[in-house]
Amino acid sequence: MTDGTDPIEDFDPLYPNRFQKGKSGNPKGRPCGAKGMKSIVQRVAHETHIITENGERKRVSTVDLLLKTIQCEALKGNLKAKILLDELREKYSPQEANNTGYGCLLVPEGCTLETTLLRVEDVEDDERLRHRLT
Repeated sequence: MTDGTDPIEDFDPLYPNRFQKGKSGNPKGRPCGAKGMKSIVQRVAHETHIITENGERKRVSTVDLLLKTIQCEALKGNLKAKILLDELREKYSPQEANNTGYGCLLVPEGCTLETTLLRVEDVEDDERLRHRLT
């Protein structure tokens, strides 16, 4: 349809054969050794930098520097930095255990509660011993 009704065919009149059906736009693919965005971000995030903090020289990663910068900005009153810091804390802080003090002990059929508790104590003693030997 070259009568001007099909917007796809009439999109670029200067290059009528620019895109051909069934032919890849990148036939050779990505060159060998080309770095993807993920590997670049990981490399930059793990780079170490030497800083002086309280008169002491330290090596810190880029991620540490970014977090310290966000924290400083939040303490200065930057609302966006405070919101970002709160989101990061919520996402990456250790989860608190939901210790209600209640549990459930399943006793195998044919065993009494006392024999099961003795078995559990034996297993715990074995694990402590194994831990000391390693």
